[in-house]
Amino acid sequence: AIEMSVWPERNGGAPQTLELTVKNKTGEVIEFGANSSIERFTEGRWDEVDLGNFAVIAIMYGLQPGDSGKYTVNFFTDKVNYPEGYYRIVKLINIGNKGAQPYYANFRIIEPR
Repeated sequence: AIEMSVWPERNGGAPQTLELTVKNKTGEVIEFGANSSIERFTEGRWDEVDLGNFAVIAIMYGLQPGDSGKYTVNFFTDKVNYPEGYYRIVKLINIGNKGAQPYYANFRIIEPR
């Protein structure tokens, strides 16, 4: 299995960045790019947040079985508004060259009161 989680949990509005942890609990090497997407849960479905046009860093990461890594996800809050709600980071991960599949790390944005 692959586990993804974010830190910190959000209680102060949208973050500039979040730290994404990816844990490889499979028996094979996993590979994934630096890019990821962000989705918001609205009206019973997940919709991708439009981050606009930006350059994507063409870096590939690899994790051996049992390893984990921490990666920064930029939210481009200078260009995008994130209302309160449920969100997830989506990352396409390739396990042992079997083709990339989406994996998710869920979190919630709560505006300060």
